[in-house]
Amino acid sequence: MRDEVIGQAIAVSGELEAGIGQLGDRFGFLREVIGVAHQNLNPAADRGENWGYLVRDMTPFPRTPQTVSLVPGFALYGQDYFAPATPLLLFDLIGDGDPVAWVLDNIMRPIIHHWVTCFLHFGYLLEPHSQNVIFEIDPHGVPQHHLRLLHGQPFFRPHCRRLLLHGQPFFRPHCRRLL
Repeated sequence: MRDEVIGQAIAVSGELEAGIGQLGDRFGFLREVIGVAHQNLNPAADRGENWGYLVRDMTPFPRTPQTVSLVPGFALYGQDYFAPATPLLLFDLIGDGDPVAWVLDNIMRPIIHHWVTCFLHFGYLLEPHSQNVIFEIDPHGVPQHHLRLLHGQPFFRPHCRRLLLHGQPFFRPHCRRLL
């Protein structure tokens, strides 16, 4: 990562932490807690930039009082390499419920709600693909009541932030009612 991206990630993480109450109790994220940039000691090299990495807190924020398992989004529909005959985890979680309703209520609607809410409140665009979404599932495997989405770091879009800070509308009024 370039050094300016590292600085932005730390700043975004701090803003999300400070404003977490605006995002609802089903939103959480893994905070970026340390950023390290290595100075380019050879300015004549092809890459004239400083590069580095982020260290992410592996305890979701805000913390939950119960013990949970963290499950990456792609694990819901991925095949178990060591037990290929095992049904998909998504099927286990849905159980006897309506699959369409379960996926909409527990995955799609929360992701869309978080994406829009984060954008409206902070001007950040989440990247809710299956590598950036992590589910918290309680130890009893009853996700309907204890499923929470954790998001990786959002895109930082300075032009979105400028529009947001200057009160420019992003959505038509009738779209806000849907949230």
